[in-house]
Amino acid sequence: MGLSRFRAHEGCQNPPSGQERTPSGGTQKLKLPISQNMSNKVEGSEPGKRKRFKDAVLLTLILVIFIPYVIIAYLIPQFFIGIYLRFAFAWSKIRKGEYILFVYSNSRLWKDYMEQKVVPKIKDHAAILNWSERSQWDHALWMIRAFHHWGGDREYNPLAIVYRNFWVVRIFRFYKLFYDYKHGKADSLRKVETSLFESVHVDQSI
Repeated sequence: MGLSRFRAHEGCQNPPSGQERTPSGGTQKLKLPISQNMSNKVEGSEPGKRKRFKDAVLLTLILVIFIPYVIIAYLIPQFFIGIYLRFAFAWSKIRKGEYILFVYSNSRLWKDYMEQKVVPKIKDHAAILNWSERSQWDHALWMIRAFHHWGGDREYNPLAIVYRNFWVVRIFRFYKLFYDYKHGKADSLRKVETSLFESVHVDQSI
């Protein structure tokens, strides 16, 4: 009698939350509807989404505010360096009659051509640098700074920088032209060469 009461009492106990009693007296886990599971996941991820959104907005604001300062911090020194080099060019033109900065190297592709066809025509008005001897350059000289400032980091050899006036500095790049010349395409080289000579008013018949 006591045992039957105990079993009856046991049968009246409610199963744990999220479970249901089976006909045999056991329990099994309730399966929530898919929509309810998805809803719980979405609700749980909302704080994370909001945090990521706030971080993205903050990063965007930082970039918008600071990038102009970085650009200005780079451009302002470049601007004043350019002004200084223009004055140096002007002084060199007045004092020595040099208003051309010409750079080439000992490359077999253009050394002989430059020394025979270009250098003789501009040497009286040019400061000439040999890129192959750059280890001996005095980098405090204005012409070295001018080469780096206007030559940049592409096709800087051979190169001619012509100071026309304080506001006009022309750049003539020969690098690619000599590779065309090597393959029998001389028109582009002749054209730039002629433009250089005309800009410095030299006698092309020399």
